[in-house]
Amino acid sequence: MVVFDPVHSDTVYAGTTLGLFKGVDGGKSWANRSTGLEGIESLALAPGGTTIYAGTGGAGVFKSVDAGQHWNPSNAGITRLAVARG
Repeated sequence: MVVFDPVHSDTVYAGTTLGLFKGVDGGKSWANRSTGLEGIESLALAPGGTTIYAGTGGAGVFKSVDAGQHWNPSNAGITRLAVARG
């Protein structure tokens, strides 16, 4: 799963079974932004580019408000996300 930051066009996030990775150079290089967060099955980036939601395969949904630096459980039991844009 890949999500592009709508504010910073060179910033991209990739959710994988190994965690969340962030690229700030259009995806040429990546940094792990999900220490302890694995099995990402869905990913959503809120408008503004700093709040990220990651749905995991069994641990629930996690939220980061600082572009992936820190993560907190957001809702245990929910494993996938749906984002509607209007």
